[in-house]
Amino acid sequence: QFAYTNKRGMNSRLANCLKVLTFMRKTALERGIDKILLNGDILEESDYIDVEVFDGLYTELEKIHGHGIDTVINLGNHDVHAESSGRMLHALRALRGVCTVVEEPTLVWNHLQVVPWHSSPDRLKSAIAALTASKRYCLVLHCGVQGAVTGPKNYLVRNPIKLRDIRWKEFGLVLLSDYHTRQCLAKNPSVQ
Repeated sequence: QFAYTNKRGMNSRLANCLKVLTFMRKTALERGIDKILLNGDILEESDYIDVEVFDGLYTELEKIHGHGIDTVINLGNHDVHAESSGRMLHALRALRGVCTVVEEPTLVWNHLQVVPWHSSPDRLKSAIAALTASKRYCLVLHCGVQGAVTGPKNYLVRNPIKLRDIRWKEFGLVLLSDYHTRQCLAKNPSVQ
């Protein structure tokens, strides 16, 4: 709805997304950063992926990989098409040659406990509960949490995942993403 075809013949929204990956690559090279984590929702829709979108994404990730930057992509809800026999069906599998795709809870770079999105809150809670927690670990999730507020009116997000479920006191840091806009924990005496 807000996109147009740019001078190169590319969808303007796609071009902007690819610019972000280019910026990340250039910034990583300038600053000597050798690791990048993308925490889900790499694709807008997983049912149908336009060839131009997939080619642009793959090309940018291939450039990052070519510079020796270790890239990890955590699955988000927009990346997953369906679940079959306990296995997530998603299009990011084809990116494995240029990055690591997290499909199940994984310890990354010896410090990040990365848990992919799951449609079942109970499975997500179980996955988090099974993790080894430590203040030296960062927990990375692609999900919202009950009690977060988002948007200019501080909309209180309703979510089956609660603070206690993410074991926030047991990790040195917890990073969450999902709502495509900044969210913060609401003023809550139990978390201050």
